[in-house]
Amino acid sequence: MSVNTIPPVSLKEIQYNFAKPLDTKIGSTDRYVRDFDALQDAEEWSLLDYAGAAFGFQREYMDRASGEPYWQRHGSIYELPLDRSDRRADYAVDYDRSLAEIRQTPERKNAMYLWMVQNTNDRTPGAIGVNGWFFASEVGEDNRYEADWVIRTGDNTPAGCQLWGMVLGYRYGYLDGTRVEYSWHNITNAQPNTEYTWHDEFAINKNYRHCLVNFTLWMPGYGRVEEMDGWIHSCTVKRKT
Repeated sequence: MSVNTIPPVSLKEIQYNFAKPLDTKIGSTDRYVRDFDALQDAEEWSLLDYAGAAFGFQREYMDRASGEPYWQRHGSIYELPLDRSDRRADYAVDYDRSLAEIRQTPERKNAMYLWMVQNTNDRTPGAIGVNGWFFASEVGEDNRYEADWVIRTGDNTPAGCQLWGMVLGYRYGYLDGTRVEYSWHNITNAQPNTEYTWHDEFAINKNYRHCLVNFTLWMPGYGRVEEMDGWIHSCTVKRKT
């Protein structure tokens, strides 16, 4: 997904690119122009700040039909709408106690929050994460993208755990086909209650335009009950040139 970078850029054009109905009121909570950076009181902003913006994470999660699990397991492939994020989990995870949700805090408005639990019998790795995606219509070395996000650990940060933030490109669609790596931030020695910022620039391969944005918690399996939590906020992927 990319919005035209040549002025004028309209709110309707941005709305259309996020697959929102054109009759949706601009002031409604259904718009996703300021993904994970909610407006402060009296704050002003320009539409041109969002020319070419391409966000992967969204504030709402993919709908689940009755009886479907809270977490989607690795390997399941289906269409993810551009205005939703997807909860993913795999391997040694307590699926009933782990969670992913949007939380409001004074420091982190609309922050993505993950809580992961492993049990006594979990002696192999496990991970939970959140996926979003966008389609890049402008590709090649003449179209540079930049990624920025903040990852913050919580009180529960056991030794040996990891936090990941990444942008991947898929050949055919969401989680579909072979993939390439555009950006990967792997925090291997995370400390409790610490913020880690990330900035990266990259071009998108014309054969891998289906771009996945992911935030993941990973634990190696301790053979005991262990808990981990973390946040991601101020996350954007934006056309630079």
